[in-house]
Amino acid sequence: MRVTRGVLPVIAVIAGVAVGCGDETDGGDVARDDPPTQTAPQTQTAAKQAAKRPGPEVCMLRGQASDVERRGATLRGTLPDGGGLLRVKRFGSAAEAREGVREATDIDAASAGRHAVFGTLKGRGSAEGVETVADCLKNG
Repeated sequence: MRVTRGVLPVIAVIAGVAVGCGDETDGGDVARDDPPTQTAPQTQTAAKQAAKRPGPEVCMLRGQASDVERRGATLRGTLPDGGGLLRVKRFGSAAEAREGVREATDIDAASAGRHAVFGTLKGRGSAEGVETVADCLKNG
């Protein structure tokens, strides 16, 4: 006997009904009486906090960057009074973002989760903007 793919699910359903799957007398349809499952309180809290956090664009504006533009996974903006450029790059993981900041030894940089915030050369006036943007990304 040859059975095609489309027939197998139908056979499985017929076999389930034949042996009493879902019969209310044997308790097979318990899912209807169970209360819906809820997410753990920690997960709900983390999700609410993440939803409240502003995006990188808003954080760039809080760091006083102007002319903010997106180029792929990177946002660029100009700091006031010749403070140079401010960049926010989203990495694949928080570890990658931290590594990117570690490698940026000569420039102002900070990480915030999957984001890394880069300023100009150290001592050129971007440190405050970098810290403001990173804090905004971390804490909202």
